[in-house]
Formats: sequence, structure tokens, C-alpha cells
Amino acid sequence: MSEKKSAIQDSFSALLRRAAGAATQIGESVKEQAEKGKDFIDEKFREREANEVFRKLGRKVYKLHSREELELPESCDKFIDALDNLLDADDSDDHDVVEEKPSEDNGVEEKSKESDTNEEKAEEVLEAKLVDE
Repeated sequence: MSEKKSAIQDSFSALLRRAAGAATQIGESVKEQAEKGKDFIDEKFREREANEVFRKLGRKVYKLHSREELELPESCDKFIDALDNLLDADDSDDHDVVEEKPSEDNGVEEKSKESDTNEEKAEEVLEAKLVDE
């Protein structure tokens, strides 16, 4: 009987060692996957931040170019022309829909709002063009 008891204890001990080894492997695998997931999320946040910076840069460059404070290479002409065309088309649509309200500041506020809208539209177009290339 003691031989059977010893055999059962040995079998049980071996089973526990295998279970402990499997648990360790599972733990390492979970840790590795969590690190990969964190790296992926970190990369996506960096990409999102970079896209935001590109949008701001595009808005600033377009604004400077529109004011003729910045000259761009000819390779950028197609983007500027596309933005101008889109913004001109959107501006004509906006004037049909939006009623103009008299302003006490002689139109400065409307121009500021229009400029902000144009910058946002330019930003969207530049972002789309950058994604396409």
C-alpha cells in the first residue's frame, strides 16, 4: 500500500511541476503580448500626434503662402491649387446658405471666422493629400 501511495504522490508531484511550468509559460506569453499591445498603442499615439503636427504645419504654411510671406517650390503648386479650388468652391456654397449679419467691427469678425474655416478646410485637404502620397 505504501508503494501505491508513493506512486500517487510522485505522479501528483510531476503533475504539479508540469502545471507550474505551463503557468510560467502562460504568464510569460501574456506579458509578451501585453508589451506588444502597449508598443502598438504607443506607436498609434505617436502617429496621431504627428498627424496633428502635420495639420498645424500645413495650416501655417498655407496661411503664410496665402499672405505671400512664404514661397513654396513648384512641386507644391498642385496642392495649393487644389486647396484654393476647394476653398473657393466651399466659400461660394457657404455664401448661398449663410445669411450675413451686420457686424459692429466692420467685418473683422466675419473675416476671422472665414479665415478659420478656410484654414480648417485647407488642413483637411492637406491631410488627405499627405495620406494619398
